[in-house]
Amino acid sequence: MPGVVPGSPRSHIPYGADGSGFYSDNSIGCYNVILESVPLMLESVKSASVKPGSVFTIVDYGCADGGTSMPLLYACVKELRQTYGDDLPIHVIYEDQPVNDFKSLYLRLQGLIPGPNSYFLDFANAFVSTCGTHFYSQCIPPESVNLGFSSTAMHWLRDKPCDITGALHHTMITVPEEAEKFKNQAAHDWETLLLARAKELVSDGRMVLVQLAIDKEGQFPGTTKNTPVSIHHTMRDLWKELADDGLITQEEFKKTTFVSYFRTVDEFKKPFEFQDSPVLKAGLSLVSIETKVIKLSIQRKVA
Repeated sequence: MPGVVPGSPRSHIPYGADGSGFYSDNSIGCYNVILESVPLMLESVKSASVKPGSVFTIVDYGCADGGTSMPLLYACVKELRQTYGDDLPIHVIYEDQPVNDFKSLYLRLQGLIPGPNSYFLDFANAFVSTCGTHFYSQCIPPESVNLGFSSTAMHWLRDKPCDITGALHHTMITVPEEAEKFKNQAAHDWETLLLARAKELVSDGRMVLVQLAIDKEGQFPGTTKNTPVSIHHTMRDLWKELADDGLITQEEFKKTTFVSYFRTVDEFKKPFEFQDSPVLKAGLSLVSIETKVIKLSIQRKVA
């Protein structure tokens, strides 16, 4: 059986027509999550050391169509302009899979799709490029990234560890061997992507990662104290109904697996906590980590 083609989609294929802006227009939760990270990003911008004649490079890893991070990046570019003036070139690089909807990204930045204000239109000396690869490899030239950012993206695993018995998501695994395979894959992938970022960041560069997680109370996206229904149980039950009704096969049900993993705080911290860690040896250090439950505010449109 042929192997995976380098650069091919590993977890999911974007839904919606290219250039339609579908993802950001239907992902209100991602806007809410990213807005929570604005203070951290602005703190990182303010603490950055900018050398005369240099370019300040920001990278959005796993950007989708770029809409959900536009308010955040607008705030960052505005802060840089207020601090350093118009002479500082600002380069924003958007990274995602080669099948990503980059067309919508450029349409948003040019103001051709309604949405948040575009820093590309409002500020001079700002430049944009895209990188169609995956963040498990080095995406940007060595020591060239001043500020990295990624939100709700790095829970996607590089490879599927195994099928899940009777469920779709790793949080519902009942077979210990399956749980161990997912845990090991997630640990390996976390170290891999951190090492790739270590190569890309400048010596005093920073990165803010806003990721889906399991907190110390056992809460995770779709299953919190204030969530009346578990989203993953609901999806499993609906998918099982389709199999029972013959609309999909039992084999299709068995093979359906979310190739993702919600790490715990301890799992996020582990690569930074032991002396011989390749991540520490690569020069990365953990500045801070916290968990928050973000309540989604959804506005229902009335015709």
